[in-house]
Amino acid sequence: MKKYDIKIGFEFIGPTETRRNTKYDFIHTMDGTRALIAASDLYGYGGFKFDVHHWQNSGAGVLDIHHLDPEYLLYIELNDGLKGYDIFTMPEFERELPFETGVTDIKGFLRALHKKGYQGPVAVEPWNNEIKNMPLDKAVQVVKHSLDRCLRLAEE
Repeated sequence: MKKYDIKIGFEFIGPTETRRNTKYDFIHTMDGTRALIAASDLYGYGGFKFDVHHWQNSGAGVLDIHHLDPEYLLYIELNDGLKGYDIFTMPEFERELPFETGVTDIKGFLRALHKKGYQGPVAVEPWNNEIKNMPLDKAVQVVKHSLDRCLRLAEE
């Protein structure tokens, strides 16, 4: 990877609900991801596929982003959590568009990334049937509007 300047993004899976019934545990924190990268001797080539859902539901906060080296930031995914859950019960595969429910601290997440100087890819990743069942052109329009709102807010 180093020879060809290839970077690999690792996504830690934050919600406890996802890990509850698995035979083996897996990386579910920012620190665990950094440890994997260090153990693999991939600093500068390995980083985060950084999902706001996993960040918040792992118990991490804005301060954790503040202490993160910018080299770890490779790709960002934005969405909003469901109301009525906490970090121990939040479902993994159900999410809303950013700012839809107000459960996730998207504003704090984006502002922290902006302060770090992040300039890479950003995607909206809702996991819900409403978007899935929309005509494609309508879904693209709705998701684009959501992403535009996120990007404006990050720079405020």
